[in-house]
Amino acid sequence: MAEEGIKKTDNELIYIGKPIPFEVEEFLKQLEELAEASYENSPDIVELVEKIVPTFHPVGEKPGQ
Repeated sequence: MAEEGIKKTDNELIYIGKPIPFEVEEFLKQLEELAEASYENSPDIVELVEKIVPTFHPVGEKPGQ
């Protein structure tokens, strides 16, 4: 992905990506929220994933719409 600054290698099937920096504590909190929402089968799951993973773009309608 472009936002990871991917670099090509001599092997056309192998790329090297640079990790995207993030706040670990905030991520773990968001992950807990996502786990709780999934256990409850919440209709907010897609929105939570979009918040956690800015590059995530769902295909089709969101649940509950």
